[in-house]
Amino acid sequence: MIKTLIVTVFLLAQFSSNLCQLENSFLGYDELRLKFGEAPSKELLDLVKLAFESVNFTSTESDEEALTLKATQQIEDNNDLNIMWLSLTPNSIKMDEQANIILNNYKKLLKSDKKDLFRSNLNIPSPSCPRVQISCKPDYPYRSQDGSCNNLENPWWGKTETPYKRLLPAEYDDGVDTPRIIATDGSYLPNPRSISVHVHYPRKTFSEWSLFTLYFAQFLAHDLAYTSTTGKSCACFSRDPDCISIPIPRGDKLNHDQKCMTASRSSASIRDFQCNLGAREQNNLLTHWIDLSHVYGDSRSKSKTFRAFHDGLLRTSRGFGRHELPPRRENSQCPGGRRGDPCFATGDARTEHNSVSVSFHSIWIREHNRIARALKRINHKWRDETLYQEARRIVIAEFQHIIFSDFLRIFVGENMYADFGLSPLETGYSSAYDKTQYPQISNEFVTAALRSCHTRVPPFHLKADEKLRVHSEVPLMGMTLNTSIPYYEDVDDSLYGALKQKCPKPSPQVTGVLNNHLFERIVNDRHTKRWSLPALSINRGRDHGLAGYNKYREVVGLSKATKFEDLTNIPADTLEDLKSIYKSVDDIDLFTGIVSEKPLDNTFLGQTASWIVAKQFRDLKLGDRFYYETDNQNGNPFNQRQLDTIRETTVARVLCQNTDLHFVPKYPFYVPGNSNPIISCKSLPRLDLHAWKDQY
Repeated sequence: MIKTLIVTVFLLAQFSSNLCQLENSFLGYDELRLKFGEAPSKELLDLVKLAFESVNFTSTESDEEALTLKATQQIEDNNDLNIMWLSLTPNSIKMDEQANIILNNYKKLLKSDKKDLFRSNLNIPSPSCPRVQISCKPDYPYRSQDGSCNNLENPWWGKTETPYKRLLPAEYDDGVDTPRIIATDGSYLPNPRSISVHVHYPRKTFSEWSLFTLYFAQFLAHDLAYTSTTGKSCACFSRDPDCISIPIPRGDKLNHDQKCMTASRSSASIRDFQCNLGAREQNNLLTHWIDLSHVYGDSRSKSKTFRAFHDGLLRTSRGFGRHELPPRRENSQCPGGRRGDPCFATGDARTEHNSVSVSFHSIWIREHNRIARALKRINHKWRDETLYQEARRIVIAEFQHIIFSDFLRIFVGENMYADFGLSPLETGYSSAYDKTQYPQISNEFVTAALRSCHTRVPPFHLKADEKLRVHSEVPLMGMTLNTSIPYYEDVDDSLYGALKQKCPKPSPQVTGVLNNHLFERIVNDRHTKRWSLPALSINRGRDHGLAGYNKYREVVGLSKATKFEDLTNIPADTLEDLKSIYKSVDDIDLFTGIVSEKPLDNTFLGQTASWIVAKQFRDLKLGDRFYYETDNQNGNPFNQRQLDTIRETTVARVLCQNTDLHFVPKYPFYVPGNSNPIISCKSLPRLDLHAWKDQY
């Protein structure tokens, strides 16, 4: 704890003057560190060199083959159903091993008590630093599949299997990598499961937003981040440092038949690939961009498995009905449902989490194929590669436009939306691309802010037909990991029902299935029969060394609380729940704090979560060389006619053209009503693909 405080004090002092000068630039900790960190002294450089003199990551081809074999075996040992849910890869396992070696040496270095150690941008000396070798083609007109080479000066920015960034310095108990479990008074923080029982208990509420909004947010989240894990199979009281299982607290009658909820740590990563030395970071297995990589694949090899390699099309399969579904994964057997049906092969292992997610993936695959077929009719000479890349480029632009023009406006609220400049232009091109903008997904965004959506899942889901007539009500448990649904009923019925169903209001509640019965009778584990989603979220935040909620209040413009009564943006009943479980306001976990806040006026989130989300999308907008409105795409921006027709894209139109709907809510993010009428699909403007007719 003392080390953590020293790090925080020195870094905040280091950057305070810069923060005053840049109060409207919304820079986070890692961005400030990269811009303003001090150059280290020669004495300090010598000390670092000495600490790492025995570390050498230079490897031979046989070493790499052996490591890949080991990693593959570890994945197979933990993946007997071939369901591919495990968030680990050979590269993430390799990074975990290397990062742990570096972190252990960093701990030794910290014993030197050098004060400038915390102020300086220290580099891991070569060859002790893991590096990523990337070769870019500056004139290549399309996004890479793995997110690399978007920033030509820092090719690894946004790439798959690269670390998250931070808005505040990590707060590990030892200052380096030990999970945050010590409270401000030196005792232990509350048990995560106790918090889930006392604060996140189910409540029945309704809002004006449709359940479709929640699942759009989930689909977007799965495009942006997937945290790699160690993949360890943990026992309840294991001393393995990679195991952080949650003991069952006394009085938890629902879990009297188990001793813990097993959990393993997220795998370790270095701070960045510029070899900056620092505390443990976590690794994103996906690209950090809004690029539908969970549809197209986040590597060249993965993308090949999803492509048909004729006419620019993506591979599909058939289930119940006439519409295309994602292709099936060979030799796979997914649990849940009436039988062990094959899993779907998509760019994201979480597609099968629920049937609405399967429908979302299917719709964007259909949209790609619809556009590819139209481009083929318009440009007869275009070959498969051009058709694929142009259709992919258009679909990503549509997706980005929906996010920035409609979704974020309600998700973070009008004020935050305006403050962060998230609105697209009405005409012309954007010249706001900033090659110095560090675009990485922030740890706070993926580990806390986006996970706030877990509090908006209802205990049941409506299903409706193509005329939006509700025909059934299904318990959440019946939709979770039930891969058989697309084989015996129209999977889009779940999505149609989501358009008609009200989403729960913002509150810390998590419905009983997720809070008390997560994965029950679905996932086999020797030690755990059921888990709690909010308990796992709290546990993960501590694993990642996220600072407490109170510190983020200052970052987002709220006053820092000195006592519970200062939390005036939290309802009185929730505040009493927090006081009953936490000893100090400084101990409140970030996830629990942000979902306890009252929402801002007419927004989906409270102020802290809204700020974190708005900042992240601002970073992605400014730091993406291929953002759809930019004029800086290597001389290959959309022409004005193309950009104009992309700007007419609405999520309602995408639904109409890729499902059996003939009528749709005008604003699908809200439930139908007097201010949100159901309109004919024929009234919606269509994408004018003749704007892509080749003139040569």
